[in-house]
Order: sequence, then structure tokens, then C-alpha cells
Amino acid sequence: MPSIGEKVKALRKHRNINQLALAEYIGTTNDRVIDIEAGRAEYHDRHIDEIKKLFDIVDMPLDDNDRPAFVRRLYLWRAYMKRDLTGEAVKMRAELAKVVNLEPCDHNLVMLYKIFEARMLVEENKLLEAENNFNLIDPEKLNKENLFQYYYVKGYISMRNGQYETCLSELLIAHELKESHPGLLPEYDINGKNIYYGIAWCYTYLEFPYRAISFLYKAKELCDKDVIDNLMLYLDILLAQNYVRVNELGEAEKLLRSCLSQAQSARDDHYVGITKWVYGCLHRASDNYKMAIVDLSDALKYLQEESENYAIALYEYIRSHICNRQFSKANRLLESVQIKYNSNEFWTQQFEALRHYGIISRRISVKNKVSCEYIENVAIPQFEQSYDYFRIVDYCELLESHYVAIKSYRNSLRMGVKIRDVYKRCFINSDRRA
Repeated sequence: MPSIGEKVKALRKHRNINQLALAEYIGTTNDRVIDIEAGRAEYHDRHIDEIKKLFDIVDMPLDDNDRPAFVRRLYLWRAYMKRDLTGEAVKMRAELAKVVNLEPCDHNLVMLYKIFEARMLVEENKLLEAENNFNLIDPEKLNKENLFQYYYVKGYISMRNGQYETCLSELLIAHELKESHPGLLPEYDINGKNIYYGIAWCYTYLEFPYRAISFLYKAKELCDKDVIDNLMLYLDILLAQNYVRVNELGEAEKLLRSCLSQAQSARDDHYVGITKWVYGCLHRASDNYKMAIVDLSDALKYLQEESENYAIALYEYIRSHICNRQFSKANRLLESVQIKYNSNEFWTQQFEALRHYGIISRRISVKNKVSCEYIENVAIPQFEQSYDYFRIVDYCELLESHYVAIKSYRNSLRMGVKIRDVYKRCFINSDRRA
């Protein structure tokens, strides 16, 4: 690390201040400043105080001995952001912001602040400003620790933008940096633990269940007593959801039984609703449609009606009625939800796809050209855009049975190929990066 004399020299030159002007400001001689910058002498404490005032770096770590404590404060600031302690985070930003004035002599410390500042801007819903600030950071000039934080925060920004494949790629780069450089991060860095959760969430959303399960276990292993119970509960629910996808229904049920007990004990309606929703998916996967209907009906009672989770549970609830051949009930529900979601294009299309799913399910041996075309040309492309690959399988299996029933074997074969491609993507190629 450079000496204080070298740092002050860098600051002086950055501000276009000559040695004589600096000497006069801090109350010493020009020769003394020359000797200090040449490494033949040192500044007195009173000189340091004046230098900090001159360069507006009071309370900033010009001395290397002060640096570790300041770095810890930066990480504490980031921790406040993640815990939604907005007031504390805003206050700390005001206290830490002057560190940017150290730019000429401590680039790494300034970059760490700027990376965390971008994270703060995202929390304040200033996403465009965060992206603009982030684009000014050159990753090639970052040390390994900052590069990890860069890709971690970059992934978070991508996630908030709905760019989940990009998010996964960026988090995996951060993960590789961490794995290939033991001791890279300070022990108190929560991102070192949370990256496993972030990657697991991406794999779950993108429907790579085996990879999701692997990273969920890594996340669970690193969770300690300092981690809030709700996170552990959510990790187990995600784990159960992925076990349902790989048809490990026994493992899923054991987890869900524990999750439901915890959520009910905590009187947490949100997690009770989510657990009931996954229970419904489990029972539907085992063809127990009556129990699926019961669980999903319960889920709807606990989930907030305007939430995305409510819409997902409602979709599965109606679909379970169709699978149970309760078509009249399903149609009545679809009529009401089409009114409820008429201003939401995404869910309007989802429920319209479900309506056609019901039409074909009810009359599988009748030529339903309109419904088939809607599913193939509208619904399935939309499912691909939203990464609903297991839903694609359900619709393709229905169409495959339908085409066999009407003796359209070429179309049936085409659906079989589509199903195979989805399974290849989600399972055989599940180690690939998105």
C-alpha cells in the first residue's frame, strides 16, 4: 500500500495543487513537503488534520490502519439496505459519501463504495440512475473482492429488470470468483452466503430444478442463527417446489409438512398460503386432484388477492378443476377471472390458454382447431418467454393425446419432440449457464 506521503501527493496532483501551496496551507515548509513525498520524512498529526480538511476527507481512512474499520462500515451500510433499514442506510450513505474524494489514492475503496451505492439506488427504485452509475465502473480495473461485489450487484440489477438469464450468468461469475479465491471476502460479508440463495432462486425461476436443489442445500448449510427464520422457511418451500418438479414427492411432502407447521405457528399468512399452493402442486402431480383443489382453495384464502402468488394459485386451482373434469365449475371461475384480470395482458393470456386447455380436455376426440392453434401459436410461445417450461409440457402432453385421438399422428409426433426438448433443457442440460 502507498504511504501517506504518496497518497497526499496523488491527491495534490489530482487537485492541481503545487507543493508550495500545500506547505503554506498546512503550516510547514516546501522542503518538508518535498522530503515527505520523497519518503525521507513524515507528516505530523496536525498536518494530516489540515490535509483532510483541504481535500474534504475528514473521517475518511487516509491512514491504512483506519482502512479495515471503514471497509467494515461499508459492508454494514450494505447490510442495512438488505434489511430494509432505509433510514439507517440513508444516514450512513451521507457519512460515507466523502470517500469518493480519495479516488486518486485509494481506487479500490472508492469503487467498493460506488458498487454499494448502486445497490442503494436500486433499493430506492432509482433503477435507471443505478444502471448509469454502474456503467461508469470499469470491471477490468477492480480487484478480485470488488469484482465479486460488482457482479453480485450487477446480477441484482438484472433481476430487478426482469433479465433473469443475465442475472444468473452474473451471479455465477461472482460465485466462481468466490470459489476460486478462498478468503476473498471478509467473514462478515453476507453476500458470500446469499449468493447461493440468489443462484438457487434463478435456477428455480428458470426451471432448472436439479441445479436449484443443489444450490438451495448450499444456501441452507450457510444459514446460521443470525439468519431470520423466514429465509430458512422460504428456502425449504423453494426446495419442496423443486422436488415436486423432479417428482420426488415424498421429499417434498416432508418439507411441506414442516413448513406448514412453522408458518402456522408464526401466524404468517403469506407463507401458509405459499406452502398450501406448493401442496396443491404436489397433489396435482400425484393425480390427487380433489386434494389439490382443497389445498389451492386454502392457499387463496391466505394470499393477498392483488399479489402475483394469488394469480398463480388461482390458475392452478382452476386447472385442477379441469383435471378433475369439473368443467362447469372451471368455466364459471374463468369467466370471473377474465373480468378480474382484464387489464393485465399477461394473466389475460394465461387464463385464456387455460380456457382452451379446458375445451380440449373436455372434448379430446373432437377436432378443436381454434383451441389447438391458440395453444401452439400464442400460449406456448408466451410460456417460453416467461420460462414456464413445465407448463409447456402439460399443454404439449394434452395436445399429444388429442392429436392421437383424432389420428393426426404427425402433429402428435411434433408434440412429443417438443416435450423431449423441454426435458432436455430442464434436466439433461441443467448444468449449462443460462
